[in-house]
Amino acid sequence: FIGVMLTISSVITTCVITRYYNLGPDPLIDPHGDYNWLSYNKPWVRVTPYIIGILGGAFYWKHGKSVQSMISNLDVWKRALIGVPIWLITFAIQYGVIWGVFDANIRYTLHPVKENLPSEAVSESYGSLSRVGWAVSLTSQVLLCQLGLGSFINSLLSWRGWMVAGRLTYAVYLVHMHVLYLVFLGRRHQLSVLPDFEMACFYLGVLAMSYLVAALVFLFIEAPYAAFEKTNYQKRTK
Repeated sequence: FIGVMLTISSVITTCVITRYYNLGPDPLIDPHGDYNWLSYNKPWVRVTPYIIGILGGAFYWKHGKSVQSMISNLDVWKRALIGVPIWLITFAIQYGVIWGVFDANIRYTLHPVKENLPSEAVSESYGSLSRVGWAVSLTSQVLLCQLGLGSFINSLLSWRGWMVAGRLTYAVYLVHMHVLYLVFLGRRHQLSVLPDFEMACFYLGVLAMSYLVAALVFLFIEAPYAAFEKTNYQKRTK
């Protein structure tokens, strides 16, 4: 109950902030230069994915085994009847989050004039609901895989080749914003006339640099600390 109320409060707060300060839907549409410090960096705005993830984990911890056992006894077609619509809905939500304001971003980036700003309704709804939509859809997909409704997607995500990247995920999360700031704040030009290609180059470069820095963080900080913690725990249990 507390998690649900905190999520609702965060959505309402974000919507009010966006409307009161006339902010855009995301950092790329920021006519007043206020989006980052008024909305993007604030914990009460960014907290919703964490809460939803905790709620999803709590649901699986409390009900996962019983739901998993019930689903395993269903016929294949019944599992498909339950799982496929949920997968399609979550994919549709994620598609909307990624591409929902793409055209508006391109228009305003190339021609930053008032006429190219999205409407208040778009800014408020996207700004307040995009994180919730992404977190709910991603949490649902994780639960579907855990509960036996993941099919080939679960097999793909469980591939052993992801293990190395998976171990670096947390470190990537910690360092990627710093890499992004270094790359984008160090730019000396606006986006080119082919922004899709340039953004793809930026994305691949930032991804590679983030994993490189994350590997160093893992090797020199995370792994030694984990080994020390394991050794210390074994000594205490003897």
